[in-house]
Amino acid sequence: MLRAYVGNEHDNWDEKLVCAEFAINNSWQEAMKNTPFFLNYGQHPLTPATIQMPATVPKATDFAEGIVKSVKLVQKKQKLLVRA
Repeated sequence: MLRAYVGNEHDNWDEKLVCAEFAINNSWQEAMKNTPFFLNYGQHPLTPATIQMPATVPKATDFAEGIVKSVKLVQKKQKLLVRA
């Protein structure tokens, strides 16, 4: 999974571990018929996609949007790798 997520130089994989772990734990697992987060904690975690960030803090909004984009990218690439 990380191979598809890191940059072309493969020198930033350690920076991507947290987002990759979150994406996996927040993704539907067909074998378990749920997400690991829900099975461990009984609820899905709050994410920038599920909460509203105040528009008065542009850096916070940019950060939250970056997380949402990263998680979607990982999920998309993970699906492509599974098909391959």
